[in-house]
Amino acid sequence: MLIMKQAFREALIQHVRMNQTSLAQLARTTGVSKHLIDALHQRKTMAPNVHDAQRLAAFYGKTIEQFIGQTPSDTDERLKGLIVRLSAEEAEMLEVQLQTLLQRRRAKA
Repeated sequence: MLIMKQAFREALIQHVRMNQTSLAQLARTTGVSKHLIDALHQRKTMAPNVHDAQRLAAFYGKTIEQFIGQTPSDTDERLKGLIVRLSAEEAEMLEVQLQTLLQRRRAKA
């Protein structure tokens, strides 16, 4: 069970960082308490119940298994397939565009 707790916590931190999601935005949108999200983010021994874990994973469009990286999502695989076909310059342009989209999302929150 400790491995699952750590995997979920690490996945949450990674998704928050990669998507530039504020913890307050995550709490507001999912209905999961900010206290729980803060605790998950800060403590290795904290774990959500299944319902909250599902809501947090769903915020990122994933199942719990996909969220913690046990199974890739179809979207992940499709995007990876497209990205590997880009030139280095095209990949750099895409990264800048994605970062801009995430910054705009964060500014709206």
